[in-house]
Amino acid sequence: MTYVTVIVVACLFFAVVTVWHRRYGEYLPEPYRSRPCQGFAWRRAFPASSKDEIKDFLRLFGGAFAYREAQKLQVAPEDNVLAVYRAEYPRVGGIDGCELEMFAASVEKAYKIDFVEIWSEAATFGTLFAACQAASGSRRELH
Repeated sequence: MTYVTVIVVACLFFAVVTVWHRRYGEYLPEPYRSRPCQGFAWRRAFPASSKDEIKDFLRLFGGAFAYREAQKLQVAPEDNVLAVYRAEYPRVGGIDGCELEMFAASVEKAYKIDFVEIWSEAATFGTLFAACQAASGSRRELH
């Protein structure tokens, strides 16, 4: 097989896996899955943000990882994004479904920001949400 054929087959494989996951949904990895809703923590951390704004942001994450819709509020603002990713993929160097890349692309599209500018390995869901809200607020002020 040629290099291009391998890439096309790999992309098709990941597309099929993504569609399957979106249809049937996956569960958040432990310990996130077993804890209660973190909605109160989100509202306490971001009192000026609406519940819908918070849910929309978390829906981007859940959609990229194909987690069940009902689990989006089980991640807390102080949870490290890479910690959730590493709980999903504990083996270093393994193949993943490009979920972080899909999350980044979704954030960029939804908030019209450069994800690379707000990303760091220490990024929590709260720090990313705050950056997205700041970007949204600055655009609203311009209009």
